[in-house]
Amino acid sequence: LEFNSFYLTLGSSQFVFNGEVDGVNLLEPNVTEQLKAAQYDLDVRSEEIDLKDIADFTTYTPDLEKSLSMDFRTEGSADSLWIDRAELGIGESFVNLNGIIKNIIDRQNLSYEVRFEGINLRNEDLAQLLDSLAIPNNEELQSLSISGQANGSLQNVEGDFSISSRLGSLEIEGETQ
Repeated sequence: LEFNSFYLTLGSSQFVFNGEVDGVNLLEPNVTEQLKAAQYDLDVRSEEIDLKDIADFTTYTPDLEKSLSMDFRTEGSADSLWIDRAELGIGESFVNLNGIIKNIIDRQNLSYEVRFEGINLRNEDLAQLLDSLAIPNNEELQSLSISGQANGSLQNVEGDFSISSRLGSLEIEGETQ
């Protein structure tokens, strides 16, 4: 199964899918089982996602003035999916990460290793997001940058992060259970 520049439009939001799924034949039975065993090489991007366009698919969507953007590049299988690049953004703010997710279908054994290449937050973008979540006093978070890594499962997380802003910097290492 291969697709190049497959466009999905929801309202004013547009998603572009490129990729290949090896091991799937839509003409044969058990497509779900084929998808579980398949090898994926996928690229999904959108320069403009209006959350109002996807509100019907989620339980809660914040009311944001600015559109979101995303760029994902993955390869592997449901047992071991490598994230070459994942970037989510709003305005000039973004989260950029890469890593691996294992056992995606088996929630009990799901695990991940994620490296945060950069998290950059700008005050005007952050104010919009935090105001929509009703969190006060966000001025101290202006120009916040975070890098580091997180490893874990749905039950626990181990992390090592460096955080810096105009107020200073902080190193955090820890684990949850």
